[in-house]
Amino acid sequence: MSKQVFRIGLTLQILMSVGFVFSQPSAQKQIRNQIDLLNKRVVEKIKNQDDSSKLLLNKSIYLSKKNNYLKGLAKAYKNYGVYYSKDGNLEFSQHYYFKALRIYESIGNEDEIGPCYNNIANGFSRVGDFDKSVQYYKLALKYHVKNKKYNKYTETCNNIAIDLIQANKLDEAKRQIEHGLKYTDSVNEPINYANFFSNLAIIYFEENEFEKGVSCLNRILKIYERENFQSGLTATYYHLGLFSAENNKPKEALLYYRSSYEIAKANHLDGNLRGPLESIMLIHNHMGNQDSVFHYYLELMKLDEETQKKRSEANIHEIEIKFQTEKKEQQLILEKEKRARLEAIANSNGKTITILVIFILFLIVVFLSIWLYQKQKQQLIALKLSQKNDEIEKMINEQRVKIVESQLNGEVIERQRVASELHDRVGGLLATLNLQVEVLSEKLHEQNEVKKLKKLIKTTIQEVRQISHNLDGVGEANGLEYSLKQLQEGISSSQKIEMHLYYELGNLNLNNRLGSELFSIVQELTTNTLKHARAKNITVQLSLLDDKINLIFEDDGDGFNVLTTNLGIGLKNIEKRVEKLDGTFIIDSSSKRGTTLIANIPFE
Repeated sequence: MSKQVFRIGLTLQILMSVGFVFSQPSAQKQIRNQIDLLNKRVVEKIKNQDDSSKLLLNKSIYLSKKNNYLKGLAKAYKNYGVYYSKDGNLEFSQHYYFKALRIYESIGNEDEIGPCYNNIANGFSRVGDFDKSVQYYKLALKYHVKNKKYNKYTETCNNIAIDLIQANKLDEAKRQIEHGLKYTDSVNEPINYANFFSNLAIIYFEENEFEKGVSCLNRILKIYERENFQSGLTATYYHLGLFSAENNKPKEALLYYRSSYEIAKANHLDGNLRGPLESIMLIHNHMGNQDSVFHYYLELMKLDEETQKKRSEANIHEIEIKFQTEKKEQQLILEKEKRARLEAIANSNGKTITILVIFILFLIVVFLSIWLYQKQKQQLIALKLSQKNDEIEKMINEQRVKIVESQLNGEVIERQRVASELHDRVGGLLATLNLQVEVLSEKLHEQNEVKKLKKLIKTTIQEVRQISHNLDGVGEANGLEYSLKQLQEGISSSQKIEMHLYYELGNLNLNNRLGSELFSIVQELTTNTLKHARAKNITVQLSLLDDKINLIFEDDGDGFNVLTTNLGIGLKNIEKRVEKLDGTFIIDSSSKRGTTLIANIPFE
């Protein structure tokens, strides 16, 4: 019976362990799917310029690190790059694109490495650093070919050609275009194909090779005609007209301008009509055809009138409604006046009516005066109450900061006092006891027992010293984490501001100086936020990145303009502390958008 029970128990244990093993990957996959969905949500919020996108990005980074999901972490960093790129902060944008690139390279995700290089190259191109943009575009080309993404390859070749033209490296740009054209047969992208010839035409016109430039534009025309790309056709004919006029061929230019105008007019491309019309008028004026100049001038005036008419049509309905409303109100006023006149004629006692009307008007004036006086008085009282409330709120915030600082400073002082007592008094007594045991050991014959006693006393002395050292600061990982949690509890207990702590250093052994400085930096930043930012949330994240301690401190308060505002005493103290630790930090802040500080401090 007992053997049967044992076998059943063993079988159940095996089944449970197998179930646990199979459940682990399933749970991990579920978490990773959640992170992927979170990153997709972030993309949509960045497109819509939603302010909550930064909080979601930080959440994605935290979950990805916690679950060791490098692909999700890289995607979050890439999204951060897009966020800062749209915000116009190219320095932060490039910083996060490079972080994403390093992760993608480490995990061998070649599908994402090429696009990352493209993003970095676009950033350099935007600031006019064409040497670096071309360098990173060429790195992207290798991965596009390797992954057979020829549409991306040809698009990147066009971008390289544009930047080389901007840098006046025309021969190199020409070679890049010829290289890109080799892959156009593998890509069904006729518009991209046409872009190559558009860039080539620019190069030829820069080199004064007019016929070759026109030949390129004619090839573009054939592509646009085949694809029925009407806006491309009207633009290309217009460019042909410009180049013909530049080359002193007014008749050819006139034909091209007319073609551009007729296509734009037939396809209702109103935005492309004015350029050809003005150019036609200028050509006729150059040729001395004043009748034609006058004719096209009238066409131009007609176009302006139609454009103005179309702009006005959007507001006509609203104007009509407003007009009808005013008309009805005017009719009501006229009817009232008519009735008043009839009543005045019917009433024989006109003087009484006049006196009554004057009295009513007087009452209205008195009533309005009293009402306005009361309203102004209430507004003044409300303003004073608001000012008092602001003063009280400011005093409460200042008192809260003082209480939190006093609690933390009091705790540090008490721990140092206890450490000093342990070290000086208890340590001194144990040292005296150890000395007396050594004297006793010389007189006694039972040396083994005495040795055990001496060993026990030495062990006790070491333990007391260790406890004293631990109490004296926050250098160890547990001490730093404990102190930060105490700070978090003190801040959050006010119920006015919530502090979120993401501590990812684990059991990392910090020296006492580094831990104390890190805690002082966080404490100083928290104090600044409480004093100035009027924030609802504070987020503190500590992690290890590339052998450096990465500290991210964020709040959702008022923020400030980094370019126009001088750093206060608190931020200057933080800057000095970080520099003292051979670290670096950057601040991102703007009015009404909160503040973010990222510090990277070497760990030895």
